Amino acid sequence: MRFSAEMSGAADIRGYFERIKESVGDEDALKRAAGLVKEGVLKRTASGIDAAGRPFKPYTKTYKKRREKAGKQADTVDLEFTGRMLKDVVSKVSGAQIEITFSTPESMVKASGVEGLSNRRGGTKREFFALSSNDKEAVAGIFSEHIDRVLASQG
Repeated sequence: MRFSAEMSGAADIRGYFERIKESVGDEDALKRAAGLVKEGVLKRTASGIDAAGRPFKPYTKTYKKRREKAGKQADTVDLEFTGRMLKDVVSKVSGAQIEITFSTPESMVKASGVEGLSNRRGGTKREFFALSSNDKEAVAGIFSEHIDRVLASQG
């Protein structure tokens, strides 16, 4: 003898969760999240703060003098000398993926040096191009609000 049972609302529950799953890839929510992460990286970097919330390591004495001689501020490490690298930060959405990257190979190389990923001798590692805990919370908030709207629209 075989026995099977299905709850009367099982199909509704399955459909409910399918709609949630599909909605997470919503292009507008992904674009909002990508823009938020990009702006978070830029704002935090301009303030001299790394992805972990710590101040960047100070500029070396030699580099600090170079910045001062060029008329640049030298007290807060903001990773901006010409401004090009940070201006080249772009956000892209492709399918259900968010990508924060650089629009030029030169800026990508420069950023990898700042991050300590290149083979430069004596370089100071400064982790700026990563998600902070605030970035993660904000992105989660965007998708939480989005899912709430999807579920509310389903009745």
